[in-house]
Amino acid sequence: MQQRFFQMQNRTKISKNTDLANPQLVYIAKITPEDYYVKRGIHRHQKICEITLIQSGRGYYLIGENQELVQQGDVLIVDTGVLHGEGRVLPSICIGLIFDTKKPHYHLISSHIRPVFHFKSEISKALMAQANVAFNLLESSATQAQHLAANIICQSLLPFIMDHLFIDACLKKTSSVTAQLIKNYLDQHYSEQLQIQEVCQVLSLSQTYADSEFQNNYGLSPVQYLTGRRIGEAQTLLINYPQMLIYDVATAVGYENITYFNRVFKKFCGYSPSKYRNIYREQ
Repeated sequence: MQQRFFQMQNRTKISKNTDLANPQLVYIAKITPEDYYVKRGIHRHQKICEITLIQSGRGYYLIGENQELVQQGDVLIVDTGVLHGEGRVLPSICIGLIFDTKKPHYHLISSHIRPVFHFKSEISKALMAQANVAFNLLESSATQAQHLAANIICQSLLPFIMDHLFIDACLKKTSSVTAQLIKNYLDQHYSEQLQIQEVCQVLSLSQTYADSEFQNNYGLSPVQYLTGRRIGEAQTLLINYPQMLIYDVATAVGYENITYFNRVFKKFCGYSPSKYRNIYREQ
């Protein structure tokens, strides 16, 4: 994966000729078929909205309360504060944006709308071409190149997508109450020493029933979800706090045994925590 960031000092200079709460480009990440190591755990962004253009392939992404089937030509919208995990990431371009708004969480789409939208082949290719041009421009530190990249995304690609999203928009499916209770409990307590048996006891559920309901709604077992949630948060800490000790990262996401944490992390990502951090920093 290659990730290129828009230079912060240029951000306030971007044109505001839009009604989308003044979108500001943060980064563009490009995932190619060769990026086998890219497996992102379940996480959320407090200030960033992500728009992902799927270039090829087919797979399931967890977004909010649902496991979504995504494929070539799809555009994914992940608003601020929304939990999501791609698992093994499909070839795509992911665009990170922030918005000039006082709202704690800015939403591009309604919470009732399914966050996956499909575009016809010729339109999808044109959107990918625009995103690729902006991505390539960010390689240059020249102010003009940075501004052009941001304008391509914020003044062309984003308004076009938003103008066409709701033509074929459909409502999300609703998860069962039981599955939502389990997920909410795991989201609130993932950083603690937690066992699924304890969760079932607290919620007065049999583990067999809990496993079945959760799997049917999210495509994962509660154990798999808890692991993905913990590893996703660990990845965020490794990326955002490069000086943070691996042991401190482990304890922050519910692992007291550093050896066990390293083993689980490597099994999930294919790399140790320190190697994952180094790979990201190299990109």
